[in-house]
Amino acid sequence: MDHIAYSLQDRIAVQVIEKLRENIKFEPVDSFATYDLFRGENAMLVAIKGESIHADFLNRIGAERIIFVSRHSSAKGVMSFTAHATGNWSSGSDFGGRPRELSVASPRYMLAFLQVMKCIEGDGMPVTYEATHHGPLLDVPSLFVEIGPSPDMLDAQIAGKFAAGVMKLIKGPVEPYGKVAVGIGGIHYPEKFTRLALDGKYTFSHIMSKYYTGEQGMLSRAIERSEERAEIVVIDWKSVRSENKARIVAELEGLGMDYVKV
Repeated sequence: MDHIAYSLQDRIAVQVIEKLRENIKFEPVDSFATYDLFRGENAMLVAIKGESIHADFLNRIGAERIIFVSRHSSAKGVMSFTAHATGNWSSGSDFGGRPRELSVASPRYMLAFLQVMKCIEGDGMPVTYEATHHGPLLDVPSLFVEIGPSPDMLDAQIAGKFAAGVMKLIKGPVEPYGKVAVGIGGIHYPEKFTRLALDGKYTFSHIMSKYYTGEQGMLSRAIERSEERAEIVVIDWKSVRSENKARIVAELEGLGMDYVKV
């Protein structure tokens, strides 16, 4: 069964979950030092007492998949809906997880969330992938779905729309999707990859932004650490530094992995 997880310290996530609970009845199951557990008709609800990015302990919860509902932080203060996988491309792990380790991504569910929110919002709030970043590190397929940035900007209508999107995820993705792909290059909010996915060309698992394309030995992990194994790698070619291009291509050829430049 899918588990919906959120942090009790996250004001936005709490607002969204309150809306969700108006439509789905969740009964208490158990309480632990790090989280409380509730059961609903089609999903479990996990109320994390600390920060979601440090919830590696959810590996032991017995979930089929974990959908994290979270606040999205934006330096520009733009409200948006985002989806991303978790993990760290480099030796840094200041925001949870472990250095140079990736969680198991859930590409169909990430795309399904973007599709649903695009449909619900129309031409309203931006809908986008984020590149893979921060923890927790999980072997269970997982994804973060986020809205943000400010609790003061989140009205009841928007919170309700987000909750409606989460409810559709619980029922499982039904929209068609393209080849499962790892994305390389682009900025943290990869517009090109988002557009390709929403146009039905690809379904992205892990996305490595251009800032980490100098990291070596991570592509095999990105390909394998996915609920649906990546079939192809999509490279935002112009965004990758010239000194990294040949190495990335050689690494992919060594893995026997097809790639395309966009």
